[in-house]
Order: sequence, then structure tokens, then C-alpha cells
Amino acid sequence: MNQGLFSSSIDISLSNPAELVSAVPFLLGYPPVDSIVLIGLDGERIAVTGRVALPGADEPLEGFATIAQALRNNDVSAAIVIGFGHPDQVTRCIDHLREAIADLEVELVDALRVTNGRYWSYLCGDLRCCPAEGRPLDIDDTAIAAEFTAAGAQVKSDRDTVLRQLDAVTGPERDAMNTAIARVTEVLGDPVDERLLRERGRSILARCADTLELPGHEDSAWLSMALPDEAILDEAMMSVDQHPPDGDSTALWVWLTRHAGPEHRALCAAVLSYAAWRCGNGVVAGEAARIAGEHEPRHHLTDAMLQILCNGVPPWADVES
Repeated sequence: MNQGLFSSSIDISLSNPAELVSAVPFLLGYPPVDSIVLIGLDGERIAVTGRVALPGADEPLEGFATIAQALRNNDVSAAIVIGFGHPDQVTRCIDHLREAIADLEVELVDALRVTNGRYWSYLCGDLRCCPAEGRPLDIDDTAIAAEFTAAGAQVKSDRDTVLRQLDAVTGPERDAMNTAIARVTEVLGDPVDERLLRERGRSILARCADTLELPGHEDSAWLSMALPDEAILDEAMMSVDQHPPDGDSTALWVWLTRHAGPEHRALCAAVLSYAAWRCGNGVVAGEAARIAGEHEPRHHLTDAMLQILCNGVPPWADVES
């Protein structure tokens, strides 16, 4: 079941359900389709946003318990649930989540369904504000869009567009990386000069962390090949923690995940997962963890990230790298 958890440091006031629904694509980074979105509130602040794909009619709902537990892990006081999709599928999931949230003793402020450009509330019985035919929704609310854009939020066209940003490079870029990897391999010799690899990797990592500039092909080969060294990996994790969580803090690890050779892509993706989680980007964190898990599932960082994301641990939590 596809799932993403996000923190939010954007301070924008949302005064009604229509504005809240219009804000969801900015909170997730893409417009949700056939999804349940769970928003956890700390007072009036959006503390965490989670998204789960709607299951089929015959699929179990156990996965929703995990996203509800994220509310407890983030110490929220209230929650809002929004379902996007077919009425029967959304209602089944909303009913399940309402029970799970009640068990957590978290206040459910509202539960909404969005279908075909209209929205309904499961909690409001006043037909004057919540008519049986639903209320029209302007998902392109320019005022909300302007506020989020001014705050630095960006929206991709869909979830797949976000995920394609992590695809391994092909064509001339892959050829250039293969050439660079071959050159570095020749310099390192056989057996591999581990000291040289560590020194070059450490130097390139420090420079990229300080300047936020992306490495060239040969430096990318050196750094990705040095990353399995535990000392370099520790320094990479510390670099993530020491730099402010902004859009550029994941750029290096997106680049390396795409450019590294097949045998080093998984570990680069695991570090990307950690960096994206620290930034509150659950979509990228989850996809990067999936890439790492498919190719190197037993690595301690991969395992840690899969557990962190599965349990909905908040990005500000104190964890050991």
C-alpha cells in the first residue's frame, strides 16, 4: 500500500473545508487521486500529512492503522481526514479511520469526501452548509495557490512525476557515468586502495555539503563508491543533520541515486530517504526507501528508514543516524 508522511513548516491559515482541500496538493506535492489524506494538527498548525492509496473493494484495511498511528507518534491533538475517489471506497476507509482515530483519543475535526469536483462532510448534518448533493470545489483556488507558492511549496502534475525524478539516468548521461566509474576503478587498483577512496570521498562530500553544488561525473563516481565505507556514510548522515532542511538539502542525494552505478544506487537511495524524511518529503523518502529495500534490504540504514517511515516517526525526532 503506497503511503507517504510529511511534516509541514508552512504557516498558512485555512478557514474552511474548501480551502483545506485546495491546500492538499501543496501539502503532498501533487494532486491526490484515489487516496485517503490524513492531516494531523498541533493546535492550529499542520504537524503532519499522510497519504494512503485507496484499497480495492476486497482488500483489507489493516494498512490504515499505520497511518493513524502517525498521529500519536507526532503528538497531535486533532486530525482531519479527506478521501478522494469513489463514494463507496472512500466511505469504507473513512469509517475505518474514524474508529482508529477515536481509539487514539485524538479529536476528529472533520472527515470529507471529494468526488468529481464536489465535496461532502461525514460529520456535518446541517443541509444548509453541507447539502446532500455536496458543495462545488475550486481546486485551483488562486488565493491558496498564491500563498503556498510564496511560501516555497511546489506541485507536480501527479505522484508518478515526483517518483520519476529518482529514475536512474540513461543514454549519454549513463555512458558518461560508466566511463567515470571505469576511470575511478582503474585509479583505485586491485586490491582497492581503501585509504585513497575514503580520502577522495570525504573531500568531495565536504565540498558538496558546503557549496550545495552537484558533483561532476567523476566526483559522483568517487563519492558513490566511497559511501559504503561506514566513516563516509556517517559523515553523509551528519551532513544531512547539520544543514537546514530546504529544497537543496536532498539535491545531492537525488543526483547520486540517479547517477550511481547499479551496485551503489541502493545506498545512495537510503541516504536520500533519510534526507527527504528530515525535510518532511514523505513521497521521496518512501520511494527512495523502496529503491534501497529492493536492492540492499539488509543494510542497517535501509532497514532503519523502512521502520521510521512505516511507524510514522516525525522528522524532528531524535534518532541515531
